[in-house]
Amino acid sequence: MADLTHLDGPALQRFVDNDLADFLTALKAIRRDSTADTGGIRALRSIVDGATTPDSLQQNQALAIGSMGADDFLHGKSLLTAATGAAKSVDAVLAQHVNLFGDIERDMKQTIRTMLNAQGSSLHSIGAEQMLDVFSDVDEGMSENPGDQTTSSGHHEDGN
Repeated sequence: MADLTHLDGPALQRFVDNDLADFLTALKAIRRDSTADTGGIRALRSIVDGATTPDSLQQNQALAIGSMGADDFLHGKSLLTAATGAAKSVDAVLAQHVNLFGDIERDMKQTIRTMLNAQGSSLHSIGAEQMLDVFSDVDEGMSENPGDQTTSSGHHEDGN
């Protein structure tokens, strides 16, 4: 991890290019189905969207409990509704994080570019207020409800 104990332009750039980029790539991968050669595991996003496989065509995608889920005599239908709702909530949080860290990455790059043009290689004389102005969409993104469809920067919840 980059040493971020002082505002050094090259160190911030290494953080963005390595640590932040790797984290964002991993976060996006969580929301994608894995390929057959890496286990063929479906992403939570695919499950809550109702995407089926040949093996799960006739089953509830969130929780396969067979005919127990057909009615509420054994509370199966309520269980499926709750499991699907919880899965959708988790997926919404993951989508919000993809957008949030995408905003952070973009804003960090803008900050480095803008501030280094004015200050040279050191960012020590940059005021906190000036730096925070660049991150206004990150602040807005952190206050959003995970169930919202878009972030303040207009990105769709799937990160695309």
